[in-house]
Amino acid sequence: MKQLVLLATAACLAGAIPSLAAAQDADDEAAAALIARDAADRGDVAAQVELGDRYLTGRGVPADTRLALEWWAKAALQNHPDAMARVADNLFRGDGVAKDEPRAVSLWQRAAARNHVGSMARLGAAYAAGTGVAKNPAAALAWLRKAAALDHPEAQYLLGWYLEAGVGTPKSPVQAVPWYRKAAEKGHAPAMASLGACYADGSGVEKDLREAYAWSLLAARQGEAKAKENAAAIARTLGATERFRASRRADALAAEFGLP
Repeated sequence: MKQLVLLATAACLAGAIPSLAAAQDADDEAAAALIARDAADRGDVAAQVELGDRYLTGRGVPADTRLALEWWAKAALQNHPDAMARVADNLFRGDGVAKDEPRAVSLWQRAAARNHVGSMARLGAAYAAGTGVAKNPAAALAWLRKAAALDHPEAQYLLGWYLEAGVGTPKSPVQAVPWYRKAAEKGHAPAMASLGACYADGSGVEKDLREAYAWSLLAARQGEAKAKENAAAIARTLGATERFRASRRADALAAEFGLP
């Protein structure tokens, strides 16, 4: 009987350990939030950004998008590019604040001028779509090229798409493929799908159904519906041995670049 009691006590203690650890983590986060708040109140711009991030995610403070935006706005007034970008993103979406696309674009412009690569990419997309700013394909390409050169995967994908389609620039699938590849190797699913389609069609690259299937399959694994359709269509043209080799190629690419 005594042994049973000891076993039950041990089981209860084992169950309590994760709860105690979680409580300690929560206490640590709350303490860190207080430190950040003290520094933010004194005008520390990095602390203001951190406090905004904490209010967004609820780390050490109650989640509150409005307060997150208030602290990011304070940091943005001090010309902090990450803070400008955060406020701009929320303004563009209308998340926690009234939607204001022109103001979002203005903040992206200020952040991009301070070499914030994400803002460069968003600015390129805004100029391309004419959202919040007059449509300007030349400006879109200029900003996308800057962001792509700084290794931003979304910008690399969009630049590839514009080059392949010839939007605002002479059509050049040959120039598009390397940008698709750079983004695809970073796990950008639409870029994987586009790269697979280029291999399937021989657009900008020598036709290679094994590569086409491999990249389309990787994109499909991340939920790209069109890539799933393309992979199925390619599979129907391949024999069993080639399908197996193409699947192995997809696995090899996933291992090489750390893809799902």
